[in-house]
Amino acid sequence: MESNSISSQESTLRELAAKRARLVNELSTLDVLMQDAISQAAQRSYQPLSENTLSDMIDANLGTLQVSELTAICGISPGTYYNIRTKPDTVSVGKLSALLRAIGLQLYIGKQ
Repeated sequence: MESNSISSQESTLRELAAKRARLVNELSTLDVLMQDAISQAAQRSYQPLSENTLSDMIDANLGTLQVSELTAICGISPGTYYNIRTKPDTVSVGKLSALLRAIGLQLYIGKQ
């Protein structure tokens, strides 16, 4: 009787191990699919920057923040904020990136 019980437990353990291996494989496949979907969504959301698109993005993502609050959060002067809105090519990448991060966006320059 005891050997039958041990054999049954071994069989159950083998089945559980096989089931676990299948689930690990399925999760791995799902991880790859999710990463692909995230990558594709990110590629669709890239926008080239220009005066107009930058101002539109700032307006769309500013929310309820006042300009003074935004400049304080990202550590730039109101003059720099004005330059970002009107002459973005005169502002350093670091300051532009800080402003975009403060409103929930990320500056992507491209592959190196």
